Parts: sequence; structure tokens; C-alpha cells
Amino acid sequence: MKIIMGGKDMNKTIKRNLALVLVLALMLITAIFCISGQASAFEQQKVYNATTYENGVMPASSSSAETISYTSKQVTEDYELPMKVPMYYDKDLLPNSCGATAGSILVSYYDRTKTNLIPNYEPTFYSNGVEKFKPPLSQNQAVLNTLYNLMTIDSATGGVTVNSFKSGLNSYVSSKGYGVTYSNIKTIFNVFSTSYFENAISNGKPVALFISNFSMITAIYDSSSSTQLVWFHGNSNHVVIAYGLKTVKYFNGSNNFRTDTYIKICSGESKILDGYVLLSSTSIDQAHSVYIS
Repeated sequence: MKIIMGGKDMNKTIKRNLALVLVLALMLITAIFCISGQASAFEQQKVYNATTYENGVMPASSSSAETISYTSKQVTEDYELPMKVPMYYDKDLLPNSCGATAGSILVSYYDRTKTNLIPNYEPTFYSNGVEKFKPPLSQNQAVLNTLYNLMTIDSATGGVTVNSFKSGLNSYVSSKGYGVTYSNIKTIFNVFSTSYFENAISNGKPVALFISNFSMITAIYDSSSSTQLVWFHGNSNHVVIAYGLKTVKYFNGSNNFRTDTYIKICSGESKILDGYVLLSSTSIDQAHSVYIS
């Protein structure tokens, strides 16, 4: 027996199905926001506490090398701030001072145009007509020490959360007559957005990265048929400042077997200041562009 539904019945069925789809979609979106919110709340409490010892490297660190062999490679994007961020580190070796170090890099970066951030101090100099940031001096260390007291959750042992980092930087900047704006570089699905990142960098805004189990690439050596990555494994939660990005595709013949996105950073570690984090293998808990105005 064949049942033929009339137009009205079909419309009712379609409407019921659409309503069901909408309900399920809303439930899915709500679940995503709940999971994202729970993850964000957890990350807000996570402590970032990398430190520098007298040899200029984190304790419990190690190094390794990785070789990528290929027949050809293609750089598909390569950009950075017009001026790299200052390559600063904690000369006083305060315990677990990575947050304050990152904050001092941001303050010194913006002091070029917001000159009261570090009164009576000029952060740059010219060499052969090229403007460069000065090496870390006593004025920069003084900023770092102040931020350390404003940011750290325990002045005896150091360490920052995302909230205490922002609160401490806000306090310092507002005391100098300026304000800070943060923009999230991750999507609502908690995924690092390279388009958000590129927009920040193109607008002259460095990005603070809050990373779990920090590792970085300290050097990249290229030949005609291979690339060697020199790795540093810090095994600490760390705050670094990002200033650019490079994406490389590796081929064997016509086969694109690997694509790497390298984020350019200042690590705040004195012996390995300038380097990269590999996006695909780095646990970036939070990422925020920072603008001081």
C-alpha cells in the first residue's frame, strides 16, 4: 500500500525536521561554548613559570636536531613586524620571571612611540641608517622588576596566570598615562588563527603566547635538499612574544609531504632569544595581540 502525503502534511514534516535540525545545532553550539569556556577557565588559572638560570637556559632542558629531506621546498608566506620586538631577558635572574620578561619586551617595543612608558629613555638607536632596539639596559631591567611585582601570583616563587599577566601590565601602563587593548588570536573553537595573527602583525601589534611544555627551534639550516631544525626543549609553561610567521611547503617530486608554519618569537631566554615555535607541535593555550595607546 502506497501512502501519498498531501502538500500540507509534507510542509509540516519539513518544518518539524527543520526545527529538529535547529535544536540540534543550538545544542551543539552550546556544548562547544561550554567546553571552550571550561578550557578557558582552566587556562586562566594555569601558571606560567619558566625561569632562566645563570647559564642562560631553563632548568631541566634538552636539545635535539631534526632533518627534513626533500627535492624542493616553497616558502608560501613570510612576514614580521617592521621592527622586531626587543630581544630582552631577565638579567637579575628572578625566579620564574617569564611573564615579567614578556611584559618588559612589550613596554619597550611601544616606548618608541609612547615615550612616557619608560621616562627619560630612548629604546632604539641607528646603525648604518637602520633603526634597532638597544640591548637590555638598566632601564629595561627596572621595568621588568616592576612588572614582576605587579604580575606574579607569588613574589617569592614567581609565575603568572594569563589574568595576572594582563592585570600587571595594565597597572604599569595606566600608571604612565596609557591603556592596553588585548585581542584574542584564537577562534571560538580554541584554534590558533593564522589570519587573526597576520592581521595583528600587519597592524604593528606583537602577540603574547602562553605555551604549555615549551619547546622552540633555535636555528634553521637550509641546503639544496634538506633543512635541519635545531630544537630546544624547555619542558616548562612559558610566555613568549611573537612578531612574525613563516610557512614552508616541502616536496618530494610533486608530493607535498609536509607543511610547517613557524611562528617567530623572542623567547626571553638569554642564550636562545630569537627563534621559532612550530605551530603544529606547540600547545598554545592562549594568544593575545597587545596594543598600547
